[in-house]
Amino acid sequence: MYQQKRFEIEERLERFLWVKEQDDDKLFFEELVFCTLTPQARPLEAQKTLDHLKHLGLLWEGVEEELSHHLHRVRFRYTKAASLVYNRKVCMEAGFSLGKKLKELGDAFSQREWVVTTMKGIGWKEASHFLRNIGFGLGLAILDRHVLRTLNERFGVPLPSSLSERRYLEYERLLHQWTEDIGVPFAAMDFVLFYDKTGLIFK
Repeated sequence: MYQQKRFEIEERLERFLWVKEQDDDKLFFEELVFCTLTPQARPLEAQKTLDHLKHLGLLWEGVEEELSHHLHRVRFRYTKAASLVYNRKVCMEAGFSLGKKLKELGDAFSQREWVVTTMKGIGWKEASHFLRNIGFGLGLAILDRHVLRTLNERFGVPLPSSLSERRYLEYERLLHQWTEDIGVPFAAMDFVLFYDKTGLIFK
């Protein structure tokens, strides 16, 4: 599957690195919003919702009530609207730069921990997804249900209802080990497993 979809995957990874090179806090925030919208929602619907908010001019100005009204494509729209407003406030604080903060933190693991503890509506999976999508976290695992099912099938690891930090890091290590064993680049594995379960190459 990796060889079959290699060109598409490499295009996506190059796009993430392009986003990082732009060093644009607005682009970074858009990806943060996308990852805030993804829990219990299809990625394509999350992207459509993000694009809709941008088109309406609500992404940077909308209040919770306005935002929740337009989050009908995703689940938990009221909670996600509140998270979006809170995270936007953090990112728009005078003198704050999201890109600068991530660079100051240095490595992807410290960046992920900061995102999880600072932003609302962002867990380990979403933080990993966010950092991967902006080119900072290509070595982080995005442990969604598709990846977890594969780890269950390959390693017999239990399918948890939630992932603690300890278990997340343990499963991430297993995924690194497996990708090394089979010779697929780690940054590509999420795409391969998502394609295996859904037939899609997205982000």
